[in-house]
Amino acid sequence: MVCSDATYLLWLDCTDIIGDTAQLCSFIRKETGLYLSSGSQYRGNGNRFMRMNIACPKSILDDGLLRLNQGVRAYEQWVVKQC
Repeated sequence: MVCSDATYLLWLDCTDIIGDTAQLCSFIRKETGLYLSSGSQYRGNGNRFMRMNIACPKSILDDGLLRLNQGVRAYEQWVVKQC
């Protein structure tokens, strides 16, 4: 985690999960309904990151984090099945 001043966007490092987060964002959206932004549109090594907007009430943030966890776990299981 990198600390930042006055921001409401989390940059989630997904290097250990996938090389390009566009596929992961799409999978999580289809699996859980959670919308995340792929960092690939920001060039450089942005493709290794997802952005999550946290400018919301805590109850919605908690739900989003739960969906994120479920989505990543489901993605990891899906990848294993593809091998």
